[in-house]
Amino acid sequence: RYQLHDAACVVMTDKEKERKEKDGKSPQPTLWNKTVSQVVNGYYQAKGSANTYFNSTTKLDRLDDGADVWILGKEYKFKKNSKMSQYQVNDAIASVLWFTYRKDFQPIGDTWYTYDTGWGCMLRTGQMCLAQAFVRHYLGKDWRIRTGGKTNKYEEIVSWFRDSPHDSYSLHKIALAGCAFDLKVGSWFGPATVSTVLQRLVTQNSALHHHKLCVYVATDTTICIEAVQKLCAASEDENQDKDKPTTSSGSPATTTTTTRASPPSSPKNPSGALNALPPPAQPPVPLKPEPSENSNAGSSPPASPTAAPKPTEPEDGWKSVLILVPVMLGMDTKINNVYHEPLLQCFQLPQFLGMMGGRPKAAHYFIGYQKHNLLYLDPHTVQPAFVGTGPQSRGKIHDDTAHTMHISHLDPASVIAFYCRDKPEFDDLVERLQTLLSKCSHPPFSMMEKDFRSCDDCSDFTDSDEEVTSPTEQQGNGHGHARNPIDLVQSWAGESSGSEDDDFEIIN
Repeated sequence: RYQLHDAACVVMTDKEKERKEKDGKSPQPTLWNKTVSQVVNGYYQAKGSANTYFNSTTKLDRLDDGADVWILGKEYKFKKNSKMSQYQVNDAIASVLWFTYRKDFQPIGDTWYTYDTGWGCMLRTGQMCLAQAFVRHYLGKDWRIRTGGKTNKYEEIVSWFRDSPHDSYSLHKIALAGCAFDLKVGSWFGPATVSTVLQRLVTQNSALHHHKLCVYVATDTTICIEAVQKLCAASEDENQDKDKPTTSSGSPATTTTTTRASPPSSPKNPSGALNALPPPAQPPVPLKPEPSENSNAGSSPPASPTAAPKPTEPEDGWKSVLILVPVMLGMDTKINNVYHEPLLQCFQLPQFLGMMGGRPKAAHYFIGYQKHNLLYLDPHTVQPAFVGTGPQSRGKIHDDTAHTMHISHLDPASVIAFYCRDKPEFDDLVERLQTLLSKCSHPPFSMMEKDFRSCDDCSDFTDSDEEVTSPTEQQGNGHGHARNPIDLVQSWAGESSGSEDDDFEIIN
C-alpha cells in the first residue's frame, strides 16, 4: 500500500520542469500515474465501504436524553421527545462548514498528488476551524444555514476553500506552506504546525479579502495577553513589517507571540495568483423560526417576524482575533484524565470556536460535548474535488450527524480555538480563562500578562554578551526553521504517511 501511495506522488523530472518553464503549462500525468492513482483510490473505496466506523454515530441517536449539549460555546437543552430541542441541536451542527477528503483535483505543486485521502485529515480540520472563524466574523455567532440563508458573503467564504491552487485557503496552499517546516506534500501535519500555517495564510490574504481579522498562535501552551493586544491593535503597515523574518539566520519565525511571519518564497509554490472576489455581500434573508413542539419532524419551521442580528464591526483600531492554543494533554496516546474537566469547561466559554485534534492517526474538528462525550465533524469521507462555483460542484459541505467520542479517547496533542470580535470580548475571555485556570490543579494551558522574551530588561536575566533566543529558536530543526516544541513530542507522526487505521467513506 505504501509503495502505491508513494508512486502516486512522483515529482517532475528536470526535463518536465524545463518543458513547464518553456511552455508555461504543467505536464499531464502519465498513464502510469493515472493507473497508480486509480488503484490507490480503489483501495480506499473498498476499505471505506467495508468499515463500520460510522455505524455508532448517526444523526442524534447517540445523544443522551435530558442532558445538556454544548456546541461552540452555546448550551442546548436536549430532549429526544422534543422536536424543537432536536431541531436546535441538529441545526447548530449542520451550520458548521464540513470539509472532507477530496479526489481528482489539480496536482499539488510539482507532485502528482490529486487527492488527500489518507494524509490530509488534519489539513481539512484546520480548514473547518478557520472557516468557522470567518462565519462568526462575517455572519455572526447566531447565523444558521437553514434560517440565515446562503448569502453572498457565505458563498464568498466557501469559495476561499476550493480545491484549487489559486484559492486563498485551499488544500494546495496549506500543503505547500508546510514545506517551510520540511513537511513534503503528502506528509501528516501536527495540530501546532497547521495552526502556524493558517496564521501565515490569513496574514498573506488579509489585504486581498479586507479581513479585519488576525490569528494568534500561543507559544509553549501560554497565551500572552500583551502580545494579543499588540497584534489586534496594530495597523496594516505595522502588520506588514511584522511579516518579515525576525531570526538572525533569516529563517521564518514560527508560533511566536509577538510576530506574525509569512512563509518564505519556495520554488514549489504556485504563482500565488488569486481569483477575483465575488460580488459584495447582500443583507441576510429573513430568518425562519424553529419548529414548534407539535410540528411534524420533517416539516420546515414556521415563519418568524424576527431576523438574526447583524454582527457589529470591531471598534476602530482593533482587529478581531482567532486565538489558537496548541496543547499537550499527556505524554501517552490518550489524554491524561486530570485534563478532562478543565477542557470541557473551555467548551462552555462563549468565545470557544472548537478544537483541532482527534484520536491517534485520525484528526477531527471538535465542536461541542454532552456529559463526557465530545461532538465532532469527521473529515474522513471522500468526495469529488470542489473546484466550481455552483452548489452542484461543491458536493456536501454541511453534515448534521452528531459523531461522538468519549473524551478519554482523545489524543493529547490538540489545538483549542477561541474567537474574539472586539476588545470587550477579548477582555471577557481573559477574565473567564483566568478564573477557570486558577481553579485547576492541572490547567491545560496558561496565561501571562507580558512575554519576558520580548521585554526590554532581558539583560537582567542573561549576560550582556550572550544572545537571547526564544525556546522555539533553541528547538530548531537543523535547517534554519524554528519548530514548535509541541510538534516535536506530539503523537502525530509529523513526517509519516497515512495510517492503516485511517477510516472514511466514499461519496460519489
